[in-house]
Amino acid sequence: MNNNQPLLVIWWPKALDQARAEEEGRMIRLRYEVLARSGDKLHGGEEALNKLPKDLPCLVLVNPTEVGLFAVVPPKLTGNKLKEALPFLVEPYLLNEPEENHVSLWPNLPNHLVGQSWLPCWEKHVHAALSAAAHNRA
Repeated sequence: MNNNQPLLVIWWPKALDQARAEEEGRMIRLRYEVLARSGDKLHGGEEALNKLPKDLPCLVLVNPTEVGLFAVVPPKLTGNKLKEALPFLVEPYLLNEPEENHVSLWPNLPNHLVGQSWLPCWEKHVHAALSAAAHNRA
């Protein structure tokens, strides 16, 4: 990434809003901003996904209510077989079909966090990542 290049920030809509738009046959518009290296807003608004800039580094912000963190023991699989199995590992925790979920592995959490809310830990890591990204742009 070029340190002088602006950053595209997208606020991803909730799944319910996406489903409603699909049922109504309309394309959902995404809130976005293009930020300068300094963090100043260059421009923004709401636009269809296919109309957003395609040549910028992008940060997608997802509503925390749309993200779930689950502790599961993955099977002893690797590569594509593991990737294909992941949605089925969390199936008991979710109401929708496994194929409708994006699931990825995270490293083990520290033992003191097992059985507790992961959100504060996750927020801390996201804040640290965003701070690092902002620092790298400076």
